[in-house]
Amino acid sequence: MHEKAANLSRLIDCGVIAIIRTHSAGQARGIAMAAVEGGAVGVEITLTTPDGLSIIKELSAKLAGRAIIGAGTVLNATTCKEAIDAGAKFIVSPAFDAQTLSFTLRSGVISIPGAFTPAEILTVVRAGADLIKVFPSTSVGPAYFRDLLRPLPHLKLIATGGVTMDDVEEWIKSGSVLVGVGGDLIPGDAAERGDWQAIADRTASFIAKVKLARGR
Repeated sequence: MHEKAANLSRLIDCGVIAIIRTHSAGQARGIAMAAVEGGAVGVEITLTTPDGLSIIKELSAKLAGRAIIGAGTVLNATTCKEAIDAGAKFIVSPAFDAQTLSFTLRSGVISIPGAFTPAEILTVVRAGADLIKVFPSTSVGPAYFRDLLRPLPHLKLIATGGVTMDDVEEWIKSGSVLVGVGGDLIPGDAAERGDWQAIADRTASFIAKVKLARGR
């Protein structure tokens, strides 16, 4: 199987992408490693994080074969190239940028652009996106996914932006192929305290809820 197809399959099978967005590079590394310990296959390092590209490069080498490292908040093709050169295997954007998506696809990397309205979603699908980040998902709720997927069952939607332990099962049942989880992956002040085990346990709980929602 081609590397990209294999990575996409692994991301979907796991069901949870850990989104790392912090003001500290050290915390970002700790959270990422803890999420992988908890079973996360996909780790998205947002490029608003200090030294984001360096962290992607470091984790891509350290976790090769174990986790799939991606870049988030990618706004243009130049940044996209930098992230891919650093080792990113998937590119996430908050909105559609044609050049970014095109460069991602030409590079053999998974493309996950953001879209919100039906017209935006269909635009990114026609442009070749692998998955669609519906952002911000929580402003519409799981019912929006069900409504979209009735006439358009081929869409591969991802719920991102405020997904919590309380509603993750509902997102999966509504048709989200996986979820992106950020803030609720970190219980309390676990990151400040360096309680990486708490974050690993929380990640494992999210993944277990996804499997439960899928009937596994």
